[in-house]
Amino acid sequence: MRLLITADKESSLDGFQTLLVDDKESYKDIDRVVDSSCTMIVVESAADNLEYEQAVELLTKTFRKVRLNGTVILRGVSFDHVCGLYKANELNIEGVNKELFKYKSVQDYRNLIYILDSNNFTVDTVTFQGLLYEIKAIRNG
Repeated sequence: MRLLITADKESSLDGFQTLLVDDKESYKDIDRVVDSSCTMIVVESAADNLEYEQAVELLTKTFRKVRLNGTVILRGVSFDHVCGLYKANELNIEGVNKELFKYKSVQDYRNLIYILDSNNFTVDTVTFQGLLYEIKAIRNG
């Protein structure tokens, strides 16, 4: 199974089943996915749209759903990059507020890398585009 976890009702990926995280309870639908059943999971800003504790729970459960040698891709807003753009005068305070108020919580990409490592994943790539990070990791077999 290939699974897209997203908060965007319009988002979809060909060949992926979609788990929509659009309210404070729907993130629990991850429990219906069998552990180690997914060859690939893409988490597309879904954690950013949950309260911090719920986001951590969603991500922790997501990692268990990836089968050995499977891939997880995490995408979300990078607070470091928002601050960096502000410090470099590439984003004004109004822009910072607009961006941050779109989200209920922000995950630290470095912390996610640490958690992936402690859950037996090898981080393949970490990229940044604009205000977003993307982490691609493989579950060790």
